[in-house]
Amino acid sequence: MVDLQTISIVFASVGVMVAAIYYLMQIRLQTKIRQTDLLVRLAPWLNMSSSELQQAMVKVINLEFKDYDDFVKKYGPLASEGQSKWRS
Repeated sequence: MVDLQTISIVFASVGVMVAAIYYLMQIRLQTKIRQTDLLVRLAPWLNMSSSELQQAMVKVINLEFKDYDDFVKKYGPLASEGQSKWRS
């Protein structure tokens, strides 16, 4: 026969498993919500001046460098005065 203590252990174990599954599902849902929120926040910025954005993206894609040190040699550091060297 099954006693009361065994039944309570089974119910507690099932409860912990259900809570863990629920928590994992909530984490996945929260990740999807954050990704959607990021996309919604970026959408107006991407459509604001598409020609300027496209030109900037092409300029960045066409930069040729191996690593950060190589980038600094060719284009200067990303500090305030160095940005103007490769932005324009």
